[in-house]
Amino acid sequence: MTKIAISKSMRRLPVADRLELLEEIQLSLPDDDGSIPLYEWQKKLIDKRRAEYRKNPGNTVSGADFRATLRAAANRFRQTAKKKSA
Repeated sequence: MTKIAISKSMRRLPVADRLELLEEIQLSLPDDDGSIPLYEWQKKLIDKRRAEYRKNPGNTVSGADFRATLRAAANRFRQTAKKKSA
């Protein structure tokens, strides 16, 4: 199946199913394998954020907490979408 065919198929799915699929794709991505090319402005932003983290490491959210927050928001959205489609 081509990317175009997959994209067209995905667009026909209900929003809740697309959100689930999006989460599955996100979880399948490596945290950082160095294979994703970055623009110079992205590298500078990362450097800036690393420097901010080094100054105040307690002012952060763990990756696990961030993902849990995203999942909770996605679940609330799914529930709302299901209610609207019912």
